[in-house]
Amino acid sequence: MRCGPPTHPFRDPHGGLHLLALRITAAERAGWEQKLTALGVDIVHRTRWSLYVRDPEGNRIGLSHFPHEG
Repeated sequence: MRCGPPTHPFRDPHGGLHLLALRITAAERAGWEQKLTALGVDIVHRTRWSLYVRDPEGNRIGLSHFPHEG
């Protein structure tokens, strides 16, 4: 399941906040990466603390353990 068009840039050029961030623990990150990959969901961006995916409408969703290191 590809979320959003493949050419959709990670950073949204429009004003406002277009992101829903959900808290996970650092220990859960690897499990979420495996689960998302197994479901065919593209991880469109990664940072030190967060994984980002897009929902079917192209909205960004973050899974974050900020500020706790993984």
